[in-house]
Amino acid sequence: MRKFLPLLMLALFAFSSASVQAQDAQEVIDTYLEVTNATDYTKFSSMRMEGTSTNQGMEFPISIIAMRPNLQKVEVSIQGKQFVDAFDGEVAWGINPFMGGAEPTKKNAEETEDAAENFFEPDLLNWEEKGHDVTYDGEEEVEGTACHRLKMIKENGDEEYYFFDQETGVLIMQRMYMKSGQMVGQALETYMSDYDEVNGIFVPFTMEQKVNGQTIMQMTASNIELDPGDIEKEDFAFPK
Repeated sequence: MRKFLPLLMLALFAFSSASVQAQDAQEVIDTYLEVTNATDYTKFSSMRMEGTSTNQGMEFPISIIAMRPNLQKVEVSIQGKQFVDAFDGEVAWGINPFMGGAEPTKKNAEETEDAAENFFEPDLLNWEEKGHDVTYDGEEEVEGTACHRLKMIKENGDEEYYFFDQETGVLIMQRMYMKSGQMVGQALETYMSDYDEVNGIFVPFTMEQKVNGQTIMQMTASNIELDPGDIEKEDFAFPK
């Protein structure tokens, strides 16, 4: 009995801690969904964003379209040349005039798998139904802002971290790990700011991506539309 009781108490403590941790994570998510009204994403099926992308001190026009469940297309005009990165639901493809010409090229299997994981709807929305696991992972400062940190193990095994401003409840940074390309294995941090309302949902109009503390891309939206009415599935297709 002497040996059994400490083990029982330890097991009960572990169960209690896990329950509190799960509850804390859901509370953080619920606050985020409430203050941004992100649950309304379920009402929409497509999106268009137009703005500028800043890279190495230069600004370029950028256009992004997306459609349920995971179709997306990014177009950037660079020095009169068109850069394209797209996924049509089956094929990931791109046009990179600085790496082999202006012809569309299909990406490899690993890159296609990565592209397929970029869903229209936020992963945190109905995360349990999607097969993800989310836990409260403590507190951390993000550029001087005290944040709640949540850890997500996605249904496919990918690990991501979300950082929510403790004061406002909004998501200000997301950390994931690159699975392909030259930066494979490195942490990619996406910072979100300048939240504004679009069709009742508060979305970030500025996004900045960093690797090892160095900015690799910054994007500022001038206009965001949900269900603009003129986006078709064919817009994402690999050109024949």
